[in-house]
Amino acid sequence: MNGIFLFLIWPIILLIVFLTHRVKRRSVLWIFVLTPPLSLLSLWWIPNARNTMHFIWVPAIIAMWISVVSSLVRICIIAQDWNKRASDKGRIRLIKLVRPIMVVLIMGGMIARERIANELFMKYSMELGHRIQEICDLEGKCPKKIEGWDVIEENPTFCASGSSITKIGRKASVRYENTIRANEFEIIVNYGNMAYYNFRGGVRRNLTATGNGQSIDIGSEEIFDEEEKKLKKEIMEKIREYKERENKGSGF
Repeated sequence: MNGIFLFLIWPIILLIVFLTHRVKRRSVLWIFVLTPPLSLLSLWWIPNARNTMHFIWVPAIIAMWISVVSSLVRICIIAQDWNKRASDKGRIRLIKLVRPIMVVLIMGGMIARERIANELFMKYSMELGHRIQEICDLEGKCPKKIEGWDVIEENPTFCASGSSITKIGRKASVRYENTIRANEFEIIVNYGNMAYYNFRGGVRRNLTATGNGQSIDIGSEEIFDEEEKKLKKEIMEKIREYKERENKGSGF
């Protein structure tokens, strides 16, 4: 798909843009005006991944910024010749203004979608990290693997399981690793080999997080509501009471 888009779609779009100024018939002009921006809708099915960024997304973003400049220039020209707007030349200028405006709007929406997907992936990994850390703290032992996920690697000292998540039509891979003897875990969320989120924790260890190599402030446990916090507090108190009774019964 990437090769087809690179060697076929982009040259056709550039040829259409180059030939637009030679078109006189309005019906044909509308085709030349609408085809380039509408072709950008294909980015809905093409994620901003490492293998698509340079050949697909970067040219599309460049086209967006060129369209921003083109829109401003065309608006200035139309404003200067406002009295001639009813002429054929004025109508053609208005029609040609549609293309850069559509490119900016469509690309703006696509970029916003990618940003939202990244934020949702980070939020998911943060929630999962907090919940696994909570299990480690309560049970004194981290889960060996996550139930329902595929086991990728398993031996007496290490276990890794993986799955995938989908947010607003974008998919990311998730990997959970458990170092059994050290009672530590790591969660890795990978979106298109472009965005990485790593969460590390374990027994007697604070949860830490990085995103694309930079530290992430995970806060305390703000993702849990008041009812969940209250339940956790009650569980911790019961565990503490049980251990105290056990110590008294053993003579300590």
